[in-house]
Amino acid sequence: MRTGVLVLLCALLAFPAGGCFVADELDSGAKEMERYSGKAPEEPEPATEPGRRATSKKDWKKNLPKFVREWWMKARTLASEPVDESIVRCRLGGRDQFMDVDQCQARGGTVGG
Repeated sequence: MRTGVLVLLCALLAFPAGGCFVADELDSGAKEMERYSGKAPEEPEPATEPGRRATSKKDWKKNLPKFVREWWMKARTLASEPVDESIVRCRLGGRDQFMDVDQCQARGGTVGG
């Protein structure tokens, strides 16, 4: 009887302490992940005159279509994994599709756009 009460008392005292340990481990783990994540530390933005941004909204709107067009002409993939060199851009019926070189030529397409 006395042993059961002692075990129950120890369990009741240890229960809240276990949660503190878990929270501490999660906090320290998050700090370690930030330290080894490989992200560059954030640099402060350069100071500009009050009321003036580094680039105006008109410049941004004007240059966006050009940037997108240039990027799309160079685009090979939307993902960052290694590219399979046999997959090319094929122009078929006025549309761009991505497929093997042989398949593109067999379907009568133009390789490379």
